[in-house]
Amino acid sequence: LQYVLNKDTSTWSVKTWSGLNYMEGYRIWTDGTDIYYSNGTLQYVLNKDTSTWSVKTWSGLTEFYGDRIWTDGTDFYYSSEAEQYVLDKDTSTWSVKTWSGLTEFYGSRIWTDGTDFYYSSGSEQYVLDKGTSTWSVKTWSGLTSFVGFGIWTDGTDFFYSDGSTQ
Repeated sequence: LQYVLNKDTSTWSVKTWSGLNYMEGYRIWTDGTDIYYSNGTLQYVLNKDTSTWSVKTWSGLTEFYGDRIWTDGTDFYYSSEAEQYVLDKDTSTWSVKTWSGLTEFYGSRIWTDGTDFYYSSGSEQYVLDKGTSTWSVKTWSGLTSFVGFGIWTDGTDFFYSDGSTQ
């Protein structure tokens, strides 16, 4: 089932879409302009005015997953182990991206503190130098082994939550 939230009344109501009826929210992403659903061979773009999902055609990379897409605030990347791509929004083309320092990683493990971008996967901790596309080892104090998708913010502070580990 699909639902939509009325924030004023805190009420969830059934939502009907056209073009795509089964989807997982974590596979939905935005490039800041459009909203996409990417789940392997299923690639769709949303027309918000008509609640219609239409097939989306990409170049360069055609089968990928929305939860592995991330942004550095300027560009959009797809990172899935050795598959590393950057998106040209104007042409809907994914091109191979080369990183230094860290070359194989998942986009779902990248997070930001609003200034810097980090990759956190257990004991592998890195910080990105956007200007040189270089990942350097990051040393933390206190919590030293964690995964990026467990990081969240209340708008002021940053927290790590993983079950009973807080």
